[in-house]
Amino acid sequence: MRRKKVEESSNEASFDIENQATSMENQLTNLRALSPACNIYRVPERLRNVKQKAYTPQVVSIGPLHHGSKNLEAMEDHKLRYLKEREVELRHYYEDTKKFNIAAFVNIFLVDAAFVIELLLRNKSEEKFQEEKLPDDNAWIFKKPWVQQNILPDMLMLENQLPFFILEDLYNLTGAQTGEPSIIELSYRFFQQALRLENLENSPAFRRSSSKVEVLVAQHGLPVPPLLAATLI
Repeated sequence: MRRKKVEESSNEASFDIENQATSMENQLTNLRALSPACNIYRVPERLRNVKQKAYTPQVVSIGPLHHGSKNLEAMEDHKLRYLKEREVELRHYYEDTKKFNIAAFVNIFLVDAAFVIELLLRNKSEEKFQEEKLPDDNAWIFKKPWVQQNILPDMLMLENQLPFFILEDLYNLTGAQTGEPSIIELSYRFFQQALRLENLENSPAFRRSSSKVEVLVAQHGLPVPPLLAATLI
């Protein structure tokens, strides 16, 4: 009798181990590999706990990490208005969007990229865009300095970023004319004004360099990501 109980106990333990091994194997199989291109991370909790507002957007979410936050919903309607006239045109450029399992994920990038590009363009020349079809009430965000000042900290946050190639590709699809500033130059002008960076446009180094990013990094001591560093050599 005792021998039978020992055998049953041994069989149960063996069964539990097998189940545990199978469960762990499934977890490892379904574990998503971290892409080598991944460079937009969540801030460690120990840093966030020191000062929440330093790492959490207060006005606008850019990218997927803070999308859907209740306190940022008000800005979502404004993003959609800016995208409305370009949405149909942008869709024509993609052969197949079914490869994306979550359509909403793609929509986040389209809406946020369009919003950032529009912000950079409006900053470049307000007069040029006064004749656009967009109603005046949709441009309020670009006409009030205090709004841009509140958006700027959110745009600089580590968790509130877009891969730059998305901005570059969508900007190029708008049919920017020869002689128009690149998205890099538009970005530089925006942050130059917002952060009161030294005016480099008239400097010999800026005029000679084929990479404005290189000059910006060198002059202001900004950190150089590995991928960017490789392009500057």
